[in-house]
Amino acid sequence: MTVVNEDRLIDADVELDLICRHDPPLMETKKAELEGLLRLSTDAVRKTTRLVETVQSRLDWFSALLFPSPEPDRMGGIAGYVYKSIHAVNDLVEAGISTAFKISGNKETSGSPSRTREVGRSILNGVIGDYLQAENNPLAIGMEIRANGIPQTDDMLLQHMSNGRHILLLIHGSCGSDLSWECVTTGNDYGTVLARELKAIPLYVHYNSGLHISENGKALAFHLNRLAGLQTLASDIQKETLPKIHVLAYSMGGLLIRSACHYAQTNQRAYNSHRWLDQMLHSIVFLGTPHHGALLERCGKRFDRILASNSYTEPFSWIGKVRSQGVMDLGYGNIRDEDWKHVNQEDTIKNYDDNRLPTPLPTHIQCFAIAGIVNANIHPTQSIVVDIVGDGLVSESSALGKDHPTRPELNICIPTTRRKTIYNVNHDGLLKNVEVLDTIRSFLMKVDP
Repeated sequence: MTVVNEDRLIDADVELDLICRHDPPLMETKKAELEGLLRLSTDAVRKTTRLVETVQSRLDWFSALLFPSPEPDRMGGIAGYVYKSIHAVNDLVEAGISTAFKISGNKETSGSPSRTREVGRSILNGVIGDYLQAENNPLAIGMEIRANGIPQTDDMLLQHMSNGRHILLLIHGSCGSDLSWECVTTGNDYGTVLARELKAIPLYVHYNSGLHISENGKALAFHLNRLAGLQTLASDIQKETLPKIHVLAYSMGGLLIRSACHYAQTNQRAYNSHRWLDQMLHSIVFLGTPHHGALLERCGKRFDRILASNSYTEPFSWIGKVRSQGVMDLGYGNIRDEDWKHVNQEDTIKNYDDNRLPTPLPTHIQCFAIAGIVNANIHPTQSIVVDIVGDGLVSESSALGKDHPTRPELNICIPTTRRKTIYNVNHDGLLKNVEVLDTIRSFLMKVDP
């Protein structure tokens, strides 16, 4: 690692902790990914078998009366023997897989993953990424900064920064990756087109979107400090003025940068934010970000509660609980530990209140917001329809961070001149729309120097 003055890096203990949790090897091998998939398969068999046995034990009361089991929600007699046999065989298969991979080692050379594998892995992390990390599954993604699909070392980043250009940092959304950005007119992604016009370096954050947004926010604060330290070093070498960092954040990515700014403001020493937050982070464009949460996830919580209310259907609510902590955070747009730590995952499904603490944007950073509406025929006066439909996932008021129905202190107060609603575009379409690209360009071009 390139040596940088200590005032440009965060405390060693904090840095070590974040690196251990978020920085895996640069390239995952196909063998590691295969091992991760096989382990995930045996986990699925175990949990599915447990679900079926629980449902049968609650419905088949006659067998439970004839062959009682000492354990709750377990079958006795022949049925119990069958379930135990399935678990035993599954455990043997899992042990055999683990032993085989340990014996074979990891002799296969690493390579850049294909687009299909990368997209599939990102989706899997969005859905169950917290589980993958807890199980140390090789499929879990660690946060990293990428360029052209390649994770960047400090030396590689310094090479990019040697000409003193600004940085355009792009942050993808839930279940996404750095491959999510694209432009329909040029074949290039948003980052490439905008960076060329801004004379900036396009860099992409790649992260496990299944983790709590607050956890990813802390890790992002570390990486922003890392970028600022390297950029400052490059500027000192070239004897140039300090470049700026511009952020384009899509969907969940917007909540990540808000979380990073919050932790940088509240703990400046830990994240050394006096450099990157106060002097270098210049503008943020929020693209379809659910500042007030997403209705679909809140509906999911209510459906889980309906299933959990009856002992016969309660086991099926376990399926809903499989979705990741990151997805659950999207219900109300949680960005701080305090927003979700008052309840555990079980309680979250029974809790429908917006318990977030007000987290305003840094006043010195120029922020912009773009919302999408799927149908141009919806008139702005039809506020109820707009708030329900929005871009299909995020309502207009949530994407613009305004008009919270009960708690106005949660609004993020972006000026109307820095907000725009675009019609005939859905949530995914925000990443590949000419009008959206033109709007982002116009916002960034009028950023104050």
